[in-house]
Amino acid sequence: MPAEIIKKSLLFTAFFLALSFLGTNDAGAKLCGTQTYQEVTGCKISGGNCVIDGQSTQTVNCYIEGSSCMTGYVSQNRCVWRSVSSGCPTGGDRDGNYICCLITERARYTCGPAYSYSQGSYYSYSQGYYYGYSQSSYPPSCSVSLSPSSASISQGSATTFTASVSNIQNGSVSSVNFSSGNTGIATVSPASDTSVVYNTLATGAGQGSTTIRADVIMSGSSRCNATSNITVTRPNPWWQTIDSDLFSTGNITSNIPGTCTGGCIPRLIRDGAGGYPGLAAFTGTLNTGLGTTSSTNWSANSGLSAGKTYSYAYFVRQIPSSVVMNEIASPSINGSELASGGTESNGYYYYHFDGAALGDLTITGNTTIVGDRKVVLLVEGGNLTLAGQVRISSPGQGFFMAVVGETSGGSKGNTFVSQTVGGTNDGVPEIEGIYVTDNQFNTGTAGAASDTQLHIRGSVAAYAGINLQRDLVSNNATPAELIEFSPQLILLYPSALSTSKFSWQEVAP
Repeated sequence: MPAEIIKKSLLFTAFFLALSFLGTNDAGAKLCGTQTYQEVTGCKISGGNCVIDGQSTQTVNCYIEGSSCMTGYVSQNRCVWRSVSSGCPTGGDRDGNYICCLITERARYTCGPAYSYSQGSYYSYSQGYYYGYSQSSYPPSCSVSLSPSSASISQGSATTFTASVSNIQNGSVSSVNFSSGNTGIATVSPASDTSVVYNTLATGAGQGSTTIRADVIMSGSSRCNATSNITVTRPNPWWQTIDSDLFSTGNITSNIPGTCTGGCIPRLIRDGAGGYPGLAAFTGTLNTGLGTTSSTNWSANSGLSAGKTYSYAYFVRQIPSSVVMNEIASPSINGSELASGGTESNGYYYYHFDGAALGDLTITGNTTIVGDRKVVLLVEGGNLTLAGQVRISSPGQGFFMAVVGETSGGSKGNTFVSQTVGGTNDGVPEIEGIYVTDNQFNTGTAGAASDTQLHIRGSVAAYAGINLQRDLVSNNATPAELIEFSPQLILLYPSALSTSKFSWQEVAP
């Protein structure tokens, strides 16, 4: 064999032994040069199948004595198996029952689970075993899945993604690295996890869709990866109170978003002027989303016990017979009719609406209580709709209260605020007063992402619940409903509607 050909071929040779000594190393066999070659244990070509670079599988035509090598294609590179009719190709050798073939166009050919061979090696084939000279380990490999495969969260909220790694071969996992396809839509933390349960928390940064990717790191490189889809939607509407106690015979829920930062205070009950919040009392659950209950986190998961039901019927029974009722004769009145006129009784103007005769009452336009005027509105057996603002121009002097009663059959008795009543988050209320309703109090809505904030200053009590319906164009940093407690209204509450308690005691004359 010429010396220059020996150098070019690197003298790497492989061969198959006859069945009589399969699985052994026959040092006496002379093939394709003068090197002493060792058996590559376990590299078996069963039915002519070889593993190419540890990934793909390709049929290789291997023949015993009397056959010839054929031309084949491996992966994206071409390996030429030159035809042999007499002896091996130039630089090869033929001995006994063995045929040598030269690989001419493959930088790396791998056969078996752990070995590779370089371009220019000579190969001999027999009954199914592969012998070679040069060997190197396969790269690490693995499989990974990422769950959930898809997720939808609101902006500012978060969800957990978990990577499950399997089929780990030829190495160990050092970490799983997580990344987002668009950090403007979703971010991940941590970006790398080394624990056996590989998790990351994806947080919605902006609205849109992107992907979360997990890369399994072995020997310093990513060996397998998986992706999941994530969609970030606008934050859900939420509500807030100021300096107010909350009482519910069920659940209290306000999904305060993670986007409530900076000037937005992520608390269900904000501190009042005195520096303290109120108490949240409930019998079911309390959920504040990504916010907190208050600065003190005062809450009570406790049943509420009331000796009396403060319904419409209760308030009517409290009114002294000396009180003059101003009857409302139309199902629709302007707010100005309540703001002026009427007959006063003990400093208050009492208005009565008969729902059985007139149906439901709607107050159109704005109602502005000026000075020290004090109004009590009683709606019997009907619904009340506030189609305009109700404002008290002189807090601490003026007063407004509406009590809405159901029918004897339990229908009606609801209060509705028109969706047109609202404003900006400027601290100025649109509705002021004390509102008591036998059934629901409804804040009103024009539809998804179409409302303005409703700010109520006073108190709301509804025995069938408060239906918080508003949905702002942006719920990121503004509560859809804001209810602010007013101590002045409590101080101006009419004594005629209060329960009188007397303590009788005999005294000496």
